[in-house]
Amino acid sequence: RQVRRPAAPPAASALLANPPTVSPSAGYAEYAPGTVITCPSGNLCPEAWNPVTNKWRQFRLYTCARYGLSYWKGDGFYTNNQTGGVTSYFYGQSGEVLHSFTPDSGVHDYNWEPVWYIRNC
Repeated sequence: RQVRRPAAPPAASALLANPPTVSPSAGYAEYAPGTVITCPSGNLCPEAWNPVTNKWRQFRLYTCARYGLSYWKGDGFYTNNQTGGVTSYFYGQSGEVLHSFTPDSGVHDYNWEPVWYIRNC
């Protein structure tokens, strides 16, 4: 499913000047506002605004892991285009489950502020 990304988030000027990252590292692509993008099959694709490049950074989480997030601020998106019935999780600072979900290929808005970890399996 393809979705056009919006302009910069309203609070973009207040964001730290560091790009969002995940650990362990994962592949990503960046897209200008207004670009139509997709999430490759088999991936969980969370997206966060990169204030350094003024583009949306889409991570492609394919390998099963618990990914630590750094410099994820404000609202973003995720698309779960994984295959099979795998359940994915967003975790808070203390390890509490904030959100669990299965693949549906839809694009979902999400506030990344409370999320410290993502597990895609």
